[in-house]
Amino acid sequence: MSYAARGSVVFGTAGSAAEVQELRTASGGRVSLAVSDVTKFTKGKIWAEGVSEALDGAGLDLLINNSHIIPPSPLEAVSIDTARHALEENVLGAMSVINAFLPALRRARGQIVQIIDASRSTPITFCGLAATSNAALEALVSAYRADLKPFGVHVTTVSMGRIQGGDVSTTSDALMSAAKNMGPEQRELYGRRLAKYSKSNEEPGANALDPCEAAARVIGILDQEPVPSRVAVGSDAEAA
Repeated sequence: MSYAARGSVVFGTAGSAAEVQELRTASGGRVSLAVSDVTKFTKGKIWAEGVSEALDGAGLDLLINNSHIIPPSPLEAVSIDTARHALEENVLGAMSVINAFLPALRRARGQIVQIIDASRSTPITFCGLAATSNAALEALVSAYRADLKPFGVHVTTVSMGRIQGGDVSTTSDALMSAAKNMGPEQRELYGRRLAKYSKSNEEPGANALDPCEAAARVIGILDQEPVPSRVAVGSDAEAA
């Protein structure tokens, strides 16, 4: 809403038609959302291409791309097909969205912001697949930074700390699903540690950011001149 309040037209995605209408009304029509799950490779690409068509040749000043959180699990319990699917959606999905907007970004000499989850950037217990994805995303964004510099398109990586009201229930469900799909030997090896990890994940982070504060801090970073190429938001991200 902050950019809409400044008079910008904002495109984005939402989880429901009610949310689409709510933000459209509150913004006076300046926030245009579509019901889409951009964490799904095909849907994200279709949404991005639809927005590019709506721009009708106009430039795009800013693209904020948020990484998809890959549920935690012991790597031994993740099938290769599941890992391939997750990495394709997270890494190649981000690439497809960025590529769809590049012509409009070049016209405006705009900015790309890729947000990654700081808590999943280091390979800690049960987060190996997410950390792998984040490492690939960081390398991808660095390559875009080099490729696009001659065109005046600036690229920033934001390492985001824990957000209040995050995906605690989703993570707990994923851990339960991982435990359920394990064989007897794997449950014997990992069961207790999974239960302990799940319980610790349910505890609210003492330094977790309010979502509005996190958004405001990102906007403040983008208002800097020059805009930094890499930045950490949140005390846990800054301490990493």
